[in-house]
Amino acid sequence: VPLWLTFIMEEETDGAGVKDYSSHFSAMTTEATPVKSYDEYGFEHDAAFYEYRHAVWMITSGAHVKRLKNPAMFRLLLESHRLQSNEWYDVIEKDLSRTFPTNPQFAEDGRLIDPLRNVLRAWTWYRPDIGYCQGINFVAGMLLLVASEEEAFWLLTALIEDILPSDYYSSTMAGAHTDQLVLGELLANKLPDIAAHLRELHADIRVLISHWFITCFANCMHWQVLFRLWDILFNEGSKILFRMALAL
Repeated sequence: VPLWLTFIMEEETDGAGVKDYSSHFSAMTTEATPVKSYDEYGFEHDAAFYEYRHAVWMITSGAHVKRLKNPAMFRLLLESHRLQSNEWYDVIEKDLSRTFPTNPQFAEDGRLIDPLRNVLRAWTWYRPDIGYCQGINFVAGMLLLVASEEEAFWLLTALIEDILPSDYYSSTMAGAHTDQLVLGELLANKLPDIAAHLRELHADIRVLISHWFITCFANCMHWQVLFRLWDILFNEGSKILFRMALAL
């Protein structure tokens, strides 16, 4: 069974017999080079991972390097533009209530609605050339379930700048469209019967799966499975999105 599938299918435990990984982080979080393998530090995929997941994502994605190089950037972006707005603010406000509407933490008075607003606004000031695209809100919202708002900002930054193909969230969304075409080719090669069935139904694969890629499965997958998928995404890169899409 491939590692990624074993990882995704692994059941949660009650924490009994959990290993203590805290000793690893004093060295890891001060290094200025991204770590690209869990195995380098001897991590195993067990229940202890949940407690340290945010830190591991920061390290394996390279987000901790970005944060170390710009330690005050997130707060500076918010404070310096506190009395300003930009072209994406109205869209962001509309999308806040559409982000996981059944989750009380993202309700109008929920504890994560302000952090979500801050992360999205800070991102538009940090990368105005990309700005805001619907779908980023789901990614940021799910990150906030694991990480602080500053960590979520840097994880989002690492994901868009370094992990996903370029132009994923640009106005043309060329990177996302390319991935959808690639998945169509993979489907025809790996699962020809399903590809043939979709052709018979005149179903456009790009329409069916576009939100999978734009949200990195955040709006269509149970969080326990999604977080295991993102463990691999932040460690191995965006190829896991194709593997998951084919598995589904």
